[in-house]
Amino acid sequence: IMPTMNVGISSVTSTIFCWVRLAMILTSPTLAVMSTVETLPIGIMTDSTWSRDMLLRLAQENGIVPPPIEICPLTPDPRLTDVGPDEPPGREPPTLLHLGSRLPHKRTRETVELFRYFNRARGLAWRLRIVGLSRFPEEWGLAPGQGVELLGTLSNTELRREMREARALLLLSSVEGFGLPALDAWFLGTPVCYRAAAALGEILQGVPGACEGWGAEDFGRALDQVLALDAPQRAAHAERLRSRFGADRFG
Repeated sequence: IMPTMNVGISSVTSTIFCWVRLAMILTSPTLAVMSTVETLPIGIMTDSTWSRDMLLRLAQENGIVPPPIEICPLTPDPRLTDVGPDEPPGREPPTLLHLGSRLPHKRTRETVELFRYFNRARGLAWRLRIVGLSRFPEEWGLAPGQGVELLGTLSNTELRREMREARALLLLSSVEGFGLPALDAWFLGTPVCYRAAAALGEILQGVPGACEGWGAEDFGRALDQVLALDAPQRAAHAERLRSRFGADRFG
């Protein structure tokens, strides 16, 4: 897993603010930053309770006195979620959307396999459109087609259209430090079928669509749950998430 970290050092406050993402919390750069606590007051900002707890565990396991850790949730970019007309999804055949990745913890390969099982059981009536990949890695052993379309890289405008026209976003990552795509989708009125693990279970607590296991039945049950939501129900869940994570909440 490649680390992702944005560190800024302020000469005025002598504080290091470290925006900690899941992918880097178990890497040596984090230990290097945290170990400076003896010479420099440190404050760490991270985006979820789950990430904070993982950092505290990391500090304990390595004999480091943990610095103050503040949680500052992320918010969807209004340039993605709050522009353009809000047309209801109308694409036929009905589509699902997945943000593809070669990284194992993003579970794209498993997502495709689960979708194909789901689709066969429903008469091949669905399509899965995958953003971010133009072909499958050979080592996955996945054949192209069979209801799956690979879209490659999209612009914000194209991504917004795909999210709006999809009946649901499939976000089955085994690990997410926050899970911003889930909020992106919900802010656009598109429900999410998600793996209730790491921070996703935290930010989407109480929201339908949680997939508790990796079996086809678990996936089918979670996806059917979100597909059964009517427009008022979707709007209510979207509004509740906006009230917690919308950009206006952070000033």
